[in-house]
Amino acid sequence: MEGRVAHEWRLPFSQVWDSGSVVEKPRPDSFVSLDKVHLFPNGDLLAVYSGVGDTPWGLGLVKMTKDSHVIWKYLDRVHHDVEVGADGRIYTLTHRIRNEPVPDMPELERPVLEDFLVILSPDGTVEQKISLLDAMAASPYRKFLAALSDYGRQDPLHANAAKPIDAKSATAPASWQAGDVLLSFRESGLLAVLDPRQGRFVWAARGPWLGQHDPSLLQNGHILLFDNLGNVDMQGSSRVLEINPADGAIAWQYAGAQGHPLESILRSNAQRLPNDNTLITESDGGRLVEVTPAGEIAWEFLNPVRGGPGDRRIPILASGQRFAAGELDSWLPQH
Repeated sequence: MEGRVAHEWRLPFSQVWDSGSVVEKPRPDSFVSLDKVHLFPNGDLLAVYSGVGDTPWGLGLVKMTKDSHVIWKYLDRVHHDVEVGADGRIYTLTHRIRNEPVPDMPELERPVLEDFLVILSPDGTVEQKISLLDAMAASPYRKFLAALSDYGRQDPLHANAAKPIDAKSATAPASWQAGDVLLSFRESGLLAVLDPRQGRFVWAARGPWLGQHDPSLLQNGHILLFDNLGNVDMQGSSRVLEINPADGAIAWQYAGAQGHPLESILRSNAQRLPNDNTLITESDGGRLVEVTPAGEIAWEFLNPVRGGPGDRRIPILASGQRFAAGELDSWLPQH
């Protein structure tokens, strides 16, 4: 909490890649980063690799020990998100270049970037892989893609989150069930829920957000998300929204404070804490900020690293998460 590095994982992709990968020639390590991670209580880490300058840019998923040794790897084009359900199953996203036509969606231009939901067992075995593009084309919600930009016609979904619904809240829409998956599609500004048992969408909605990332379900049944581009009322372009999915109403929002705007065109996330504060990652600003329900800043961390011309550039923070005191004590050195 004082901003000191307590532990570090470091595993270059060149040490993970092998000839079984779908990526025949990955980018050099200097162009590869860890885009999203999931930390287990024992220090094991799930990590998504992304390559700058590639399309598709997903490179793979690895599970490593606290000492950065490979436990297992899944070398498909994993991108953006990795989540672990209550039963230990792993939810992630992959993508590929598709040249085949998409049924009932003649407006898309080929080749097109196709997203998949992938469900893995705890040991990394693929249990299910669902084409989200085919599922969307077969659903009534495909009409939400009618107003895509020229760029979006070749990347129509741009899935950036896959969150398992472990338990259904009493206030959730009637079509949702435990075992469904909440998804976020950036290009259409669409939130959607997929039933993976049937491979079909059961709910979708657009709202006042734009280019959103990291929707998560709260205990009250609401959705918390980082709205990257939808803020038009403050200094910055971004805000965090709490949405009631039953009626689309905004239950809470934080758009920064005077002199401290939120401004992140890409990435970013938000976590509702047990004390009802919200931890926000402002990726482009390299900042973590915890705010109270009243919007007061309770804690803040700014990445001290600088680079580029005149050391004026701040490295991004892809995502952040708070852990409770003592939760990692079995292996994390005390400071």
